[in-house]
Amino acid sequence: MKSSAEMAEAVCRIGEERLQRQKRRKKKNAVLFGVGATILLFAAAVLIPQLTRRGPRIVDNSRYLSALPSESHDACYAFDPEDKRLMSGASDYILAARVTDIPGTVYTQYDTPYTVFTVQNLMNIKGSLTDAAEIELWEYGGVNRARTRVDYLIPLLEKDTTYVLYLTCAGNGILYLNKAYVLPQADGVSPEKILADPAHPAHDLLNDCIEAYETEDLTHAPQTKYVSRYDTSAAE
Repeated sequence: MKSSAEMAEAVCRIGEERLQRQKRRKKKNAVLFGVGATILLFAAAVLIPQLTRRGPRIVDNSRYLSALPSESHDACYAFDPEDKRLMSGASDYILAARVTDIPGTVYTQYDTPYTVFTVQNLMNIKGSLTDAAEIELWEYGGVNRARTRVDYLIPLLEKDTTYVLYLTCAGNGILYLNKAYVLPQADGVSPEKILADPAHPAHDLLNDCIEAYETEDLTHAPQTKYVSRYDTSAAE
């Protein structure tokens, strides 16, 4: 029969092993949703290559987006995401665009959700994305696989809303959202008209984004630059 000291040691050992398993499980869960946060959402290019090689399966979750509870997740950023000069340098494309549709959700091999959006390009700020066709982009987060909640790092884009969008093109050819700013009262108003009217509610924000790009800080610029299939300069 084991002594009381041996039994106590065994109990402590079991408790420690259980604690370590919980820590590993918690760390794994954090990685599954937190990956991509080191330099914003750029790790998306690492998570999805196997998925996209055989073609992404888009799951229609549109009816769940507004019906399910939402849960915001913390992220550790390499720089202040509100610094527009740094964000400009870290992004391949910047544009004013209107969200036209939300086709659904794509899941990685780890069941991490990405919400798929289509947008109409209204004005290029950085880069030369087409305005002749709708552009597809992916945002990290969305309806989870179990359809019990909507997870996100930054608020998901909304249909029929106009934004300034900061995008990165990954090696798999997909455009990923890094940052978005809502342009208030921009429905039916061109970016050019907004810039020409200092009194327009979106004027200062749009102008700030343009000026920040003109003096962009490339400290966190992607080491490898990929060209989107929507880039009109690629066809020239």
